[in-house]
Amino acid sequence: MNQNSNPSTPSPVSSAEVGRLLASDPVAAEARTREILKAQPENADALLVLGAALRRQGRGAEAKAILEPIVASQPDQVFAQLELGLSLGLLGERGAALEAFARTVDFAPTYIHAWCALADELAVQRSGADAQTSRADTLHAADAAIAKRNLPEAEAILARALEASPDFEAVRLRYAAVLLSAEKAHVALPVIEDLIRRNPANSFYRELMASALHERGDFHQAIALYEELLGDGRERPGAWMSYGRALRSIGKGKESIAAFRKAVEILPAFAQGWRTLATIKTLRFAPETIAHLENLLARPGLLLSTRMQLHFALAKALEDVGRYGEAFENYTRSQDLQGTGVAGTTVRFRNFVRQIEAVFTPNLFRAREGAGCNDSGPIFVVGMPRAGSTLVQEILAAHSAIERTGELHDLHRIVERLRAEAQFQGAPPYPALLATLPPERFGGIGREYLESTRPRRKTDKPFFVDKHPENFVNAGLIHLALPRAKIVDARRHPLDCCFSIFRNYFPSAPQWSHDLEEIGRFYAAYVELMAHWDVVLPGRIHRVVYEELVADPEAEVRRLLDFLELPFEQACLRFYEKEQAIVTTSVEQARRPIYDGGVGNSREFDPWFGPLKASLGQVLDAYPAAPKFHRPLTASYSMRIA
Repeated sequence: MNQNSNPSTPSPVSSAEVGRLLASDPVAAEARTREILKAQPENADALLVLGAALRRQGRGAEAKAILEPIVASQPDQVFAQLELGLSLGLLGERGAALEAFARTVDFAPTYIHAWCALADELAVQRSGADAQTSRADTLHAADAAIAKRNLPEAEAILARALEASPDFEAVRLRYAAVLLSAEKAHVALPVIEDLIRRNPANSFYRELMASALHERGDFHQAIALYEELLGDGRERPGAWMSYGRALRSIGKGKESIAAFRKAVEILPAFAQGWRTLATIKTLRFAPETIAHLENLLARPGLLLSTRMQLHFALAKALEDVGRYGEAFENYTRSQDLQGTGVAGTTVRFRNFVRQIEAVFTPNLFRAREGAGCNDSGPIFVVGMPRAGSTLVQEILAAHSAIERTGELHDLHRIVERLRAEAQFQGAPPYPALLATLPPERFGGIGREYLESTRPRRKTDKPFFVDKHPENFVNAGLIHLALPRAKIVDARRHPLDCCFSIFRNYFPSAPQWSHDLEEIGRFYAAYVELMAHWDVVLPGRIHRVVYEELVADPEAEVRRLLDFLELPFEQACLRFYEKEQAIVTTSVEQARRPIYDGGVGNSREFDPWFGPLKASLGQVLDAYPAAPKFHRPLTASYSMRIA
């Protein structure tokens, strides 16, 4: 059960409710949190929301009194840091406000609201109170768009403002932050370069440049800039984390671990630092780490986000010493804290799967045959998270004709725009909308995808890998829009795959991933949908079964390349020798030769898998190549789940 579901205590303020109340009615947000604090006076999350609500009412001194103790005990909590800085600004404590914003962007280098606040503070300190008037006149509309997460609108407003006032650094810095948040690092970089040229003494601009280089995948340049920043004598635990992530991406494992350890050495209570160390599967925590993490968790006044990360790190430390029951308990506590609102998520997904099956029929494909874009460049690697898609990507990227581009969100953005289009026009909702579109629209969708992904291409190789696992739901749209593109489904044993999801910490994880039963139901729905694609698009999707790939790598790689109509290259079996940037939690495994360590690696936790096995049902019985410790095989694995 989720810990937040205890009926004897007031319901917590959900993140969605917090955002709505703080933006539209801070007085109501104050009342809501005071209601919670009557029953739970030490509830740190309610106190944080209360401080933010008071700040929005202009009550800076009251907000400061609440926020300062939270920041003192948990300085890596960026929302608290940001709110404290804004409260200090209200009180005219300019130096302290700037320090708070500096810490915020150190810990969260792409946090758009922190950069906006920092831009304003720099403008005030540089130009005095007049800058505030200028900000109100020039940037109010941009800030409103940012608050609504309408980044295209904010980008357009700021571009016009910058054209009118090219020397207004607050506009330029905001513009760069919006571009970076919108995953347009390639556009943000020249804007940041201009900031640095105009004000080379400002180290914040170099921090933003390092973040943009990192986001664009220019890790070597980012590393050099991080090393420059970290050499200035300031203690920057967040920058050490960013530096470590860049090192990890290019395979500098020992150096990245040293950087992460430096971060927790500077800040021993750094929850994100301990959580990141726990994601490194090749790292084993020393036994004394358990006592340290337990002591951190015993402190009063911890925010939920701190506790969920520390429970996750503690679970990994306990697993490393073979205390599996306690490890499972702490993985569960971490996921419970992350998983408010889990119930019903997979029911909605199953309903969505049924809608997809009803829309994507052989008749639909026949009626729109030949309508898509004929470019054959994309190779979509899809499947469940933690199923081996990173391994498949690295094998493919070692081929001389294939470029890796990582997990691209472009197709997801196109789908979201189609959803909005359907709602605006009063048309059938997505995916039913697709059956109403004229055939020529699908060619346009294919060309739009290719154009939007072009900035991520760095070579002239004819093929590229888009490794966004959840594109399995979009296989039908991919076929209609890009009929010559290839789709590869990476599949792994249900218990190993599902538990690997559960014992990994994904900062932006979908709700279903926080509960083992829900994960099992999602996996079963995924299998059902892939079986549907096999029926309506026969031969269109190639399946790579992880256990079979491990058992006979060359045979499986040859089959994969045959499907892609590419010649076999030995380099694909030696993918780990090629220096390539990898930015997933599987980075360490993907830099090793293919090994069987991921086969059956959930067996120690099998005693706690009853609910997961029940939710998987027939899918578990039918899985091919099941490790011996799991339930026996049955005849078929392509089925509709009742």
